[in-house]
Amino acid sequence: MPDEEVAGYSTSFDFSQEKIRLAWWKYAKKFALPKNMRTHYEITIPATENARSVVIFTQSLGESKPSTFKLGIKTNDMSKEEKQKYSKQAKAMLLDFKRWYYLRHYEEQLEKLEKSLPSSSSVNWDAWMEYVKKREEILKKVRGV
Repeated sequence: MPDEEVAGYSTSFDFSQEKIRLAWWKYAKKFALPKNMRTHYEITIPATENARSVVIFTQSLGESKPSTFKLGIKTNDMSKEEKQKYSKQAKAMLLDFKRWYYLRHYEEQLEKLEKSLPSSSSVNWDAWMEYVKKREEILKKVRGV
């Protein structure tokens, strides 16, 4: 991360650092344009009538699974109250990203599972029960997200 005063959080993912980095880029594109700074991403959320502009730094770390994802905000010129307010929002953003990533991952697993099921005219009982079992395992993971 840059030589800035940064307040932030980190979390781990059961996926490679590269998958998480790419996922963050897709997620962040919905509300800003992430700048790739080689070692981290940087996003500036512009000021609004009720809020100041905020600079967000993110970084994916780890050579293998699990990987670590860090999200922080630049706090150099913030008051104590602003630091608390925007730190809470940074934590909420990190948790939302993690939830978004895992839900997307499990949705893809369910779609693959459904595509692997033979047509309804040729499904036998064992294949159907295997499908139901795998589907329930995935849905249990989704409920835990």
